[in-house]
Amino acid sequence: MEKHNRTIVRTHCFLHGEVLVAKMAQNELKEALREAIEIVNFITTRPVKSRIFELICKDMDSQHVRLLLHTEVR
Repeated sequence: MEKHNRTIVRTHCFLHGEVLVAKMAQNELKEALREAIEIVNFITTRPVKSRIFELICKDMDSQHVRLLLHTEVR
């Protein structure tokens, strides 16, 4: 498509790439990513913790205030 239209903007979730790299990377990277995913999912699946996280982000004037639930990438 880029050959036909140079103005196309391509986007992709950064976590997909991280997961794919981690699947082939060393065990230390896999463990770090697994822990990050566990923390994100822990916050995301608990409404009170999710609201607290949002308040902290707003207090820090963060551009992003929500986390997305992470699922397995195939």
